[in-house]
Amino acid sequence: MPPWVSRSLLLVMVATSLVARTARCEEAAPEFRNRHVSVEGVVGFGTPVGSLGVLGRVDPLPWLSAGGGVGETLRGERVYGLLALFRPLVRRSAGTVKAFTVDAGYSWGASYELSPFCMDDCRELYTTVIHRVPDAHWVHVQLGGEVRFEPSGLFLRGFAGIARIVNPNSGPCSLHDEGGPDVSAPCDSIGAGRGNVLSLGLTVGYALPI
Repeated sequence: MPPWVSRSLLLVMVATSLVARTARCEEAAPEFRNRHVSVEGVVGFGTPVGSLGVLGRVDPLPWLSAGGGVGETLRGERVYGLLALFRPLVRRSAGTVKAFTVDAGYSWGASYELSPFCMDDCRELYTTVIHRVPDAHWVHVQLGGEVRFEPSGLFLRGFAGIARIVNPNSGPCSLHDEGGPDVSAPCDSIGAGRGNVLSLGLTVGYALPI
């Protein structure tokens, strides 16, 4: 079976599962149905809004939330992000609504330094190989959980996943030696680096009664 066929079947199965759970989510999560707009502060590492930021989201359906925000990295650089959040599993208990979440995000704006591949003779001549991407774009995939407290609208959300850079070939590469100045080099001559980082985050937010 060609790879694209198996991927397509997997996407269809996931979409079918999400749609099948919509009615169940409607019954189990009035808080998600009645409160369509939320704001949350985010702290973490490798998130769509950096290490510290804020997200605004709209819930067009109880099992779907989408929005965007802005934040900063640990180096103080501004980063912008978009997020789509799915709630395939929702459970009610006394005073709370709990949801398992699947998140997909996209971010851009901050720089990132990669460690590109370098041949042995290159390593003998230079101590450090730097590939700096001035405006790194990332795709985020995360799994997590959300707990919303009734009837206040306050909620907590945590997630973990991976972020992958999508433009690793952008930006200059340089070779650095302790005894001399940096030397610029075409990135394709030393091999562009690849960037995968762990994404971890915790949010505290409020869902407006609208």
